[in-house]
Amino acid sequence: MDVYKGIRSIALRRGLDAMSIYYKERYAASRRKKMKLFEPPIPGLTFVFHGLIQIDCEHFAIDFLTRQTITNSENYDIILQIAPRLPQNYIVRNSRLMGKWGPEENSSNLHFPLKRGKYFWIQVLLTEESFYISVNGFHFTKYNYRMPYKWLKAIEVSGDVTDVIIESFYVKEYPVRLVRSFNIDLSYTSTWSKDFHTIPAEWLRIDIPSKFLKHKKKS
Repeated sequence: MDVYKGIRSIALRRGLDAMSIYYKERYAASRRKKMKLFEPPIPGLTFVFHGLIQIDCEHFAIDFLTRQTITNSENYDIILQIAPRLPQNYIVRNSRLMGKWGPEENSSNLHFPLKRGKYFWIQVLLTEESFYISVNGFHFTKYNYRMPYKWLKAIEVSGDVTDVIIESFYVKEYPVRLVRSFNIDLSYTSTWSKDFHTIPAEWLRIDIPSKFLKHKKKS
């Protein structure tokens, strides 16, 4: 199976639309929070991002990078960019390879869960074939890899957010629920249900995934 079939679509994308260019320029001028990886990532690794969305927030971005040190910001590869756009009420997902962006993904079966002046909590889980993304304790969407997840070297958060904290650990379950999310009743569509049931069973168990245990035993 061709896990990275989405990579073909990146080469077809030649330029950015006006809105993307606007956010790109705003993003370049913003403050940044960065975390470097010191071990190769494996499925079961999860990243958690939390912080405060500024009251005048237009946009912020979470970039999964293939380099720890960036010398040419126009050409470095981005395995995944998660970019909430507050005025438009959607979250863009995309990848950049050799300076070219692929087609954006921005649909979800959850209502837009982020608000200005409020704290956000985003979890990203690595599996064999895709990223699973949850927002504020609920599964939001998945994003199929367009390049190998093993290329991941660093993560960077930028944009109109403050008090940003980045954490990484191996999960016991997905999604990690927040206390405030247990009492919220959400009506999911049948499409969301199908998406949820494709999550590997090992990520839904209370025990640590067996693959992680084997990995730790060898190291």
